Amino acid sequence: PPMEQLQKLAALAASAAGEGGDSSEPPNLRDVERELLPLAQLQRLPQHLRALGIAARLEKQEERLTGQLQALQSACSELRSSATLRAVLAAVLVMFNYVNFGNTRPDAARAFDMTSLLHLEAFKAAQGPFQGFSGLHFVVMRLLRERGEVAVEGLAKDLAHIQEACGVSLVEMQVAAKDLLVDGQFLRDE
Repeated sequence: PPMEQLQKLAALAASAAGEGGDSSEPPNLRDVERELLPLAQLQRLPQHLRALGIAARLEKQEERLTGQLQALQSACSELRSSATLRAVLAAVLVMFNYVNFGNTRPDAARAFDMTSLLHLEAFKAAQGPFQGFSGLHFVVMRLLRERGEVAVEGLAKDLAHIQEACGVSLVEMQVAAKDLLVDGQFLRDE
């Protein structure tokens, strides 16, 4: 790596100067090493190289983080405003309250855990319009009855940015943001 090569050159230049030799041109250097020697003799070379590395990465990091944040913001906005998603949640609420409490009255409804949405297909009814009728079938039938064709394309249209937002790793974003803070503090201290 260039950093290691420059450090070796700096050490070589320092040892040549310590022996009373001419520090501007230590012996046995190749042409490329002679070209890099002035850079190696800079004071605080590692700090300068780190600052250059930060500057080189900064724009790409900013673009990536900004894009990920925009995807998350768009997905959250879509989740809050989707009429189809509200209809799905309302249908699940009705089913949950009927199955668990024998009640479908809106004024007596009890909340359900959102993770139960992942298990709608596994929830099989003992009786239904066809064999293997599940909670997911119930929700779809209710949506089609209440919203017709709008429900079929509604979620995909309402939640267009969800797929992109699912690819965002919040842990990676936290690490990248922390790295930016560390780099920013380093630059301020320099």
